[in-house]
Amino acid sequence: MGGTMLGRFSVMAVLCLACLMAGFESSCLAFAAGAEPGGQRDIFGFAADTGLWALVLFLILFFFMKKMAWGPMLEGLQKREENIRKAIDEADAARLKSQKLQGELDEKLRNAGDQIRQMIEEARKDGQELKDSMVTKAREEIATEKQRLQKEMQLGQDQAMKELLTKVSDLALLISTRVVKKSLSIDDHKALVSDCLRELDKYQREGEFLAGAR
Repeated sequence: MGGTMLGRFSVMAVLCLACLMAGFESSCLAFAAGAEPGGQRDIFGFAADTGLWALVLFLILFFFMKKMAWGPMLEGLQKREENIRKAIDEADAARLKSQKLQGELDEKLRNAGDQIRQMIEEARKDGQELKDSMVTKAREEIATEKQRLQKEMQLGQDQAMKELLTKVSDLALLISTRVVKKSLSIDDHKALVSDCLRELDKYQREGEFLAGAR
């Protein structure tokens, strides 16, 4: 781009100098024609000496302008262009870096979301498994305790029944002994039956109490 701008400025400078030289040559010709007495000169004609001086002046002005004006001006334009291009490149690099960072951030957020959902699902499954395990264990413990209580109740009932039968046997033996030792009157029979019934009722209540306590 700097070469293009330099070419454009050079062309413009050449055209400007050509216009200046053309005007200068016309002035010189007009001056020369006016200087000759009674003579007229064609302003579109060619004069070797005037053209030579015009060429020399053109070259001097061209190199002078190139060195003193165009060079610094073009150098400043080139530096400015380089700075602009550098700023554009840096902006593009920053934009690409920002896009890359944004993509990485989006990817991390997606991964984090997937991990969080997975952790929540695992926690839910673990909680459900723990709940099921606790319910199953509680049911087993309840069933075991129920069986133990039933077994203890059955043992208590058996023990109470044995004690009751023992008491009844002792009572029957006592009655038999009393019957054998003396002859009983009707009142004695009634009293003996009443005593036996009271003893039997007492033993039954004791048996029921023992069974209920167990």
